[in-house]
Amino acid sequence: RTMIDLYSLYNNSNMIVIPNGVDILYPQPEKMKDICAMYKIPQNHRIVLVIGSVYKNKNQVQIVDAFNYMPLDLQNTTYILFIGQICDNGQLQQKIRKSKYCNHFIMSGFINHDELGNFYQSASLNVIASISEGFGLSSVEAFHYGVPTVMFSDLDAVDDLYDSCAVLLIEDRSDEALGKGMAMALNMNW
Repeated sequence: RTMIDLYSLYNNSNMIVIPNGVDILYPQPEKMKDICAMYKIPQNHRIVLVIGSVYKNKNQVQIVDAFNYMPLDLQNTTYILFIGQICDNGQLQQKIRKSKYCNHFIMSGFINHDELGNFYQSASLNVIASISEGFGLSSVEAFHYGVPTVMFSDLDAVDDLYDSCAVLLIEDRSDEALGKGMAMALNMNW
C-alpha cells in the first residue's frame, strides 16, 4: 500500500510481493516447551508478549503503567513477558519492581529465534508500544501464529500491517488508552 500511495502506482497488477525473510517454523512436537510451566504461570491465565530489545524507543515501561488500567479480573489472570535483549540500564526492571502487579511481569531476556514459536503458541496477545516502529516484525510473527497485536495508530508500520481481523489500533498514547486497549483485545473474539 505504501508504494502505491507514494508513487501513484494505481495499477498494481505488475507488482509482486517478495517476502522479507520472516522464516518461521512451528516447533516440532518433541521440542515444544510449556511456557506456563517454565515461568510458573497458571495454565488458565493469559500471556501477553512484548518482543524487542528493551530500550527507551520501544516504550515497554508504558505497558507496566497501562496494566493498572485493565479490569481487576484481567490483571489477576494476565502475565506480560518482555522478550529481548535488555539495553535500558535497568529502567524497566525498576518500574516492574515498583508495580503492585510485579509478579505478573516477566523479563525473559533474549530468546533464540527458533525458540520464539513456543512463546507465540502460548500467547493471547502481542503488544507494540514503541515510540516509532518502522516495520513491526513481532506483529508479522504474531500474525503467523494467529496472535493478535495491539499497537499505536501513529506508527509507520501501521500502513503495512493494519487489518481489523488481527490488529487493534490505539489512537491515544495515554497509559489508560493502552491499558483499556489491551483489555479490549484480550476480551475480543478474534
